[in-house]
Amino acid sequence: MQTTTFYPKLSFQLENLSIQLIRVSNGKITDAIPPHKHGNHNFEIHYITSGSGWVQLEDNRIPIRAGDLFVTGPGILHSQFSNFADPMAEYCLNLVIRTDDENATILLDRFANFFESDLQLFKSSSLTLLDELQWTRPYHKESRICILKMILIDLFRRVQSANPKKATQKADTNLSERVLLIDQYFIACPAEASLSDLAEQLYLSTRQTQRIIRESFGVSFSEKLAEARCSKAEILLAESDLKIGEIAVLLGFSSLEHFSRSFKKMTGLAPSTYRKSFPADQT
Repeated sequence: MQTTTFYPKLSFQLENLSIQLIRVSNGKITDAIPPHKHGNHNFEIHYITSGSGWVQLEDNRIPIRAGDLFVTGPGILHSQFSNFADPMAEYCLNLVIRTDDENATILLDRFANFFESDLQLFKSSSLTLLDELQWTRPYHKESRICILKMILIDLFRRVQSANPKKATQKADTNLSERVLLIDQYFIACPAEASLSDLAEQLYLSTRQTQRIIRESFGVSFSEKLAEARCSKAEILLAESDLKIGEIAVLLGFSSLEHFSRSFKKMTGLAPSTYRKSFPADQT
């Protein structure tokens, strides 16, 4: 993914919602983003600015094109794929949103899995926010917050009009940023991935890192890594010409046998059986 990225670290209240803007990115998606879930309180707003592809939101596979917008939130399994002939580019906001209000919690539960097509009006506000992030001008912080509030108010109203559960722990900004980095680490799924490598990147001990993963995702590091590797393997088996042994090496498995055991445990199928379930012109 080739992107321009900002980390504005804005925090503000929107009535009974406590909101932090952690990251804003803008760029073209050239690699498939495998199935993954966000940690507690983490939301992503994806706005497609050009190109086409599809997104898998839980059990729904949705074709997307320029002008479409979708939101992913805590616990929502999702993946994203570009059309190779016309790769999509997207504008993405990473947010941490908390509330203790029951009605607001219901709204956020619906916001966590929201899709709307041909939302061209979002384009001008997203470009305005990007412009504000590139320059330090008088009242820049207030301006950025105002733009972001208008974006969120518009989206929340759309969620409510489309169809009229769980903010618990309080965490500081550093924890929110670390959960986001952990999320991105598993999406990238490097072949050399290890608990000590991730802990080093987070400037934490392995014990602290393991605890954050367990609290945010409900699984251990090794379980989360196995899930990420097998998700990426599903894509490679379905959409690439790589041999199964090459996929095992690429994803960091110690042997073909280790890969086959792990993949079958996660999916119920051997890698070769899984690949055969796809038409020959896709492999």
